[in-house]
Amino acid sequence: MRTMLFLGIVFMASCSFGVTIQLRNGATVAGSIVSTNDDTLVLSTATGERTFPWRELSNQSIQQIHPDLYARLKQQAIERAKTREQEMADKGLVKVGDKWVPKEEAMRLKYRHVRLRVARTERTGPAKEESSTESSRTYIQDCHGVLTLEFEGLDSKTEYHVKTEFKHYTKLEDEADRRRVAPPSATVRPATREETIKGQSHHRVDYESDPYQKYKVKMKADWVMLTDGGRRKRLSGGYESDGWDIKVWLDGNLVYEERKGDPPEFHIIEKL
Repeated sequence: MRTMLFLGIVFMASCSFGVTIQLRNGATVAGSIVSTNDDTLVLSTATGERTFPWRELSNQSIQQIHPDLYARLKQQAIERAKTREQEMADKGLVKVGDKWVPKEEAMRLKYRHVRLRVARTERTGPAKEESSTESSRTYIQDCHGVLTLEFEGLDSKTEYHVKTEFKHYTKLEDEADRRRVAPPSATVRPATREETIKGQSHHRVDYESDPYQKYKVKMKADWVMLTDGGRRKRLSGGYESDGWDIKVWLDGNLVYEERKGDPPEFHIIEKL
């Protein structure tokens, strides 16, 4: 009889063990497991048996006590999230934090601190002597249009992809200059540049256009430029900038647009 009683005690001990569970409200409960199923956990505590639905327990406690159930619940949660995301995407919505909002509003929220400055300047190379006469020397300069993009307010923890497409137009200051300078290699050839910005709150980049030429004439000592039919001859000329076409995308979203002769337009982000 004593042997049977001892074996019964051992059996009961093997079917239950002491645990401390944590509830989602932050409270903890200590006790011995009496039974479990896919819906509840029954604990024997100092105040008696208590039944807890699994949804009241923290994820860590569920994983500790019932790892198989935890794995199933986790997979179900992943599948529900995917279904929810697809439903929202079909409605044209994007998740920002814990809210679903229209895509345009989401972009404005994401880039609400980002500002952009666009500048167009010219970079001239060194003057190289091209020809010389008894009275003067003619110098040629290779020039480039320079497009500058400057971003402010970037999130240094976020990676951004920037795509820029541009065309730089040039024109002759005077048709008579055509015999003095070489024509641009491709006056309106479009150019595309792409880059990734990461770990920066401020970013600046310069892009150069195809080269074009200017000339300067310098008179030698004791020589002056005479007039031609009452009009003073020009001492400089060549090609000059005649406008730009520019488009800038941030993470695939058009944020800046400019066409030759028209005022620029900012989209989603603001002007710096």
